[in-house]
Amino acid sequence: MKPLNYSETIEQQILIPLPPDFNYELNLDYLANEKSESLYTIHEKKIRRIIQANQVDTLIEISYHPNHFLICIFLKNTRPTMLENRLKIIGYIYDWFDLSRELAPFYSLAEKDNVLKKCVSKFYGLRLIGIPDLFEALAWGIIGQQINLSFAYTLKRRLIETYGESIIFEDKKYWSFPKPAVIARLATSDLTNLQLSQKKSDYLIGIAQLIASKKLSKEKLLTMDNFAASEKTLTDLYGIGPWTANYVLMRCLRYPEAFPVTDVGLLRAIQFSQNLEQKPTKKVVLNYAKAWKNWESYATFYLWRLLY
Repeated sequence: MKPLNYSETIEQQILIPLPPDFNYELNLDYLANEKSESLYTIHEKKIRRIIQANQVDTLIEISYHPNHFLICIFLKNTRPTMLENRLKIIGYIYDWFDLSRELAPFYSLAEKDNVLKKCVSKFYGLRLIGIPDLFEALAWGIIGQQINLSFAYTLKRRLIETYGESIIFEDKKYWSFPKPAVIARLATSDLTNLQLSQKKSDYLIGIAQLIASKKLSKEKLLTMDNFAASEKTLTDLYGIGPWTANYVLMRCLRYPEAFPVTDVGLLRAIQFSQNLEQKPTKKVVLNYAKAWKNWESYATFYLWRLLY
């Protein structure tokens, strides 16, 4: 499936057709489960969030139409005037919900796999919800290193509400993730004041400086068209280890073979699905994953979903 062209958009909304196996309720439930998320809201089965296109913030409301397409409405007169920016927003939504992915091969292997068949049966129609913006994906990976998820969301909210931009609509404030150029100018102490550790503060500022200076970009990573090269480029960055690199490769760059093999949540999910007495070792996980070749990212995402 390809993104819509301009002839398929109307003045204040965009209509996006969905793959047959896309389940809006399941994807909405996944998003709604993130109670502490500060970059989108969900009310009456509608998603509202700011989407940036060429550094311009647009407030979008996304809902589902029974004829199986998404209705995306521009709010508060934030419809981009430039066609290029409207197309970027369409691309962002496709990327966010991974709408261009053909999942039939994954479902075919998963339904025969002892580890995956339970979660595929339960969550058929769920997409690997992404983080299309490279800086946001890297920052979230860094923030979440070696702390619990609740505190990670607290730190993320502080970062966003201190250095992000906002749009007020119907008495509610909607936030966009801070732009790299803003974080690039900060001192370490600016971020440690938010209770980020000194190391994480240095990591975030360093990554922001690379992206702001265009030495690092999503486009450059994607032109490599090679998983190993992209992974090495990321792990060569200050503060980015194998787990963070694979998290970004999975949720931003969309490599299907991305696999945070030592992730604690993944180990817990496999332990739960297989009724194991203890968490599996890396060797055991890699043995299971032989059957998931080129679908490791989706296998990981579906297994994570079993935990809540």
